[in-house]
Amino acid sequence: ESAGGIEQYLHTAGFERVATEQYFYALSLNLYVRSGTTVGQQVAIDAAFTRASGSTAGWDMTVGLASVQPGSQGPELTLSNPGGPEVAAVLRTTGVPQHLYSLSFQARSRLTSGSMRAFLICEKDGDILDVAPSGAGSPLAAGSDWQTLGFSVLCPTGTDQIRIDLRNAGVGDLDLRNVQLFDAAP
Repeated sequence: ESAGGIEQYLHTAGFERVATEQYFYALSLNLYVRSGTTVGQQVAIDAAFTRASGSTAGWDMTVGLASVQPGSQGPELTLSNPGGPEVAAVLRTTGVPQHLYSLSFQARSRLTSGSMRAFLICEKDGDILDVAPSGAGSPLAAGSDWQTLGFSVLCPTGTDQIRIDLRNAGVGDLDLRNVQLFDAAP
């Protein structure tokens, strides 16, 4: 059976691909888990969206266009974009080479145009080593309902930081909550 047929079968059976490691030519290794399953141990990150200040760790956010408010399931971050460049919220934490990192979060799009972009990035000294899900970021359908999104990256040799990068690349508001990071050691 073709690779596309196998992937469709697994999707229909309730599995989703969380990581791909590309080897030689067309050879790759894919990791599939049941939808909603977490892989690894939860990493303690700032789920309250505390703004970084000086030497205090926290989220780096676009000034004046990011706001935090209480929500029914904890703090919610709204990235508002009136039509300018992307509005971002970025959090960095320590990363380890050859670990599988998985990001899970909920998002709600109230955009009139454009889209959300979300990334999980392996870095070394601020340089990008690998990006999940791809350079385009994770898509989110417009609508008023909260949607759970997630993806994973296997960090290469040299990784010293993980960057969670959430962006509003459209016009309107993007709401985010329940950001969680998981680390699966080999």
